[in-house]
Amino acid sequence: MPNNLKINELTQELNRQFRYTSANAVMFSQVIAQKAGINSTDNECLDFLLLNGPATAGQLSELTGLTTGAVTAVIDRLEKIGYVKRERDSADRRKVIVVPNKEKINREIMPHVMPMGMAMAALCAEY
Repeated sequence: MPNNLKINELTQELNRQFRYTSANAVMFSQVIAQKAGINSTDNECLDFLLLNGPATAGQLSELTGLTTGAVTAVIDRLEKIGYVKRERDSADRRKVIVVPNKEKINREIMPHVMPMGMAMAALCAEY
């Protein structure tokens, strides 16, 4: 029985730490979004594009769980300020692919994110 009790305590603490990580990630995302002049949802959608590569609005909807209408609004806002552009799919001209503008992102967003990335790299190097 003592092992089960210890496992339960460890599971509860792990859950607690996941919650801290999640809360801190949300707050970090919000700060980065504010510095970039966008809202947090737009920032996260942009990050999905950076992580997964260019995508259609439907694919971005599937990745994020947002409705296609909400994703279209996100893309409109991001395109208006130059963080993404819409391009026709060369294989199927009916499809529109959303492509992140990496040059603008590197110039305007990455300087705010890089210190965290560098700190994570340093932390990982310790292991």
